[in-house]
Amino acid sequence: MSRWFRHYAGLCRDEKLVSVAIKAKQPIERVVWVWCAILESAAEIDDAGRYGVDTAEIAYFLRTDEADICSIENALRDAGRLASGCVVAWGKRQFSSDRSKERVAAHRERKRVEDVRSDDSEPSRNGAVTLQTRYGNAPETETELDTELDKEKPSVLEREDKPAPKTRKPSLDEKVLDILTDCLTAESARSVIEHRRAKGAKLTEAAARGLVKEFWKAHSPDDAAETMVVQGWQGFNIDWYRRAKPNAKIIETMGAN
Repeated sequence: MSRWFRHYAGLCRDEKLVSVAIKAKQPIERVVWVWCAILESAAEIDDAGRYGVDTAEIAYFLRTDEADICSIENALRDAGRLASGCVVAWGKRQFSSDRSKERVAAHRERKRVEDVRSDDSEPSRNGAVTLQTRYGNAPETETELDTELDKEKPSVLEREDKPAPKTRKPSLDEKVLDILTDCLTAESARSVIEHRRAKGAKLTEAAARGLVKEFWKAHSPDDAAETMVVQGWQGFNIDWYRRAKPNAKIIETMGAN
């Protein structure tokens, strides 16, 4: 599943992208496409704007030479849009409140406080309990989530005589998926899990942490995971990746332990 991110208004008419197109001597529509691909990659990696794109793959997709894509990437760096493998000022437009897990957790905490205050409130003069609903100053990005969760969650009075449901413990696959998505997209993580299952070597939590440690050594952990699956490797080692894809970017320096 792809991660949502903020597409800023005016992107397709961005004057800086026009300057990039002129400097790179490339069509503006090609520059916009490459910029959007970089933003999508940064959203999927979800690490303070770090991105990882395959220039050869993009060149094939756009039916052009890889040198054209590299010239656009270089011009974006010169324009101050990219630096050290990251999208500059990513955090100014992308906020942690946009992450669904954090939004759900924040919503549930607010509702828990509401319920406690409602249960402890004094009876009104006519004997009924006064229930107070507070939404606070929730960010706009949480509005739709709050609405959907409110529809599904019964009121305090409806739950009064019902026992609290038992908390379901996450399965091993769910725990492993949570570990792998520290560096991979959910889609890539599921692909690795299924690949290991097909190999008859189901992933444990310890094995998943070991894979994550190695995946981080590649400039694009998702590409590293894909290579592992395509090559049929049961595990992953950065040296194997170097030999399989000599042109791939490696974060770990040669000779590092």
